[in-house]
Amino acid sequence: MKKINIGELCWWLLIGALSLVIGKLLIFDELRFYLHPKMTKFVIAAEIILLILFVYQQTKLFKRTENAFKIKIGYFLFLLPMFMLILAGDASAVIFTNRTVNLNSLAQDQTALLTEQKNKEVVEKKAEPTAETAVSSAYDALPPGEMNAPDPGATDPTDPNADSVAAAEDEDPFLKTLFSLDEKGGQEIVLEGFVYKSEFFGKNELLVSRMLVTCCAADATLMGIVASTPMAQDFADNDWIRVKGVTQKGLAKNPMNGEEESKLILQVKEIEKIEPLETPYVYFSY
Repeated sequence: MKKINIGELCWWLLIGALSLVIGKLLIFDELRFYLHPKMTKFVIAAEIILLILFVYQQTKLFKRTENAFKIKIGYFLFLLPMFMLILAGDASAVIFTNRTVNLNSLAQDQTALLTEQKNKEVVEKKAEPTAETAVSSAYDALPPGEMNAPDPGATDPTDPNADSVAAAEDEDPFLKTLFSLDEKGGQEIVLEGFVYKSEFFGKNELLVSRMLVTCCAADATLMGIVASTPMAQDFADNDWIRVKGVTQKGLAKNPMNGEEESKLILQVKEIEKIEPLETPYVYFSY
């Protein structure tokens, strides 16, 4: 009777366990609690490779080697990722302790960045050689009456917000709202997020927040807008709320250091507690 190679058996079990953990994250859509959705394709590729290695490793279970019956300590290093996921507990829990906190200025800065990138792409596209060098006009081949027909999908180039709106089309409603804020204030908006209270906030202030993920949960940044309402005292950290109010330019204390900064403040008209959303995260599109 063939004896099992303990070393190869350990590798086989470790590869199988790791592929099961990753498979669970993919099947139950839990990966979004750890990575940006755009990274999912790379995780799927890694899962396929692990499954191939798992099948291949089976062929080595009875292979005789010099150290066939020894267990190496290094094997257990591969168990760390699985233990970390288990110890992490509820993947949907909001963890904002010691996180960087950005107010609504973050959305404005990122909108400006997206606009700059789009303008650069437009300039580069215009610089490329076109068919106009060979023919007098690309519209010459169009049937009569279609030359001046407007493109229903085109944006108005005279609209200063056109790039920002286009850039935010695929964003979460929370991001869309923050991206569209006018720095002068006076806009009525509705937001859903969780409560964050800084030690520097007044008794009538709270932050309507979400966690912004650029790449993975490790780089998540707490973002939102300071809301002012006498009912702020009725809500605790991590409560999920829906607020309706009007933005107003004013001074708000930085949640991290207490320094006053010129920010938009949401003067709340209506506020209510809601059930937690599927995920505390919003994902920046790039």
